[in-house]
Amino acid sequence: ETDQGPLLEVTCGKGLYVRVLAEDIARRLGGLGHVRFLRRTKTAGFVQSDALGLEKLEEIVHKGAALSGVLPLETVLDDIPVLELDGRQGWQVANGQTIRVGNQDTPDGEMLVRANGAPLALGHLASGMFRPKTKFNLDVGEKKNVD
Repeated sequence: ETDQGPLLEVTCGKGLYVRVLAEDIARRLGGLGHVRFLRRTKTAGFVQSDALGLEKLEEIVHKGAALSGVLPLETVLDDIPVLELDGRQGWQVANGQTIRVGNQDTPDGEMLVRANGAPLALGHLASGMFRPKTKFNLDVGEKKNVD
């Protein structure tokens, strides 16, 4: 308990709404309640103690310091199927174009698209067509044989 009210620590899996849990607890105790402050200390395999604070990120950006301690983008996306593209198709996706993906045995669904090992975009593959939804601002090289 703090001067602001009770302090609870909840360990839960996907699908539990902590704010609803707090309301339910208050209701069972015969009152009303809400969450004043919510902090996730662990989610999707990441823990708060490994996180960089805003001040550290600002320092990295302003000083142009090496990104030590910053995990690669792929770490967050490691559970999403990957579609590797050649240079031309990579350029097209990087520029927001929907492309036909031939000779791929990849099932329809959400995809991470890479070219030359670099992540380009998240998007959706359906019936052999990949449509980018979120592009990453990474250089994939020069335009190659684009009609």
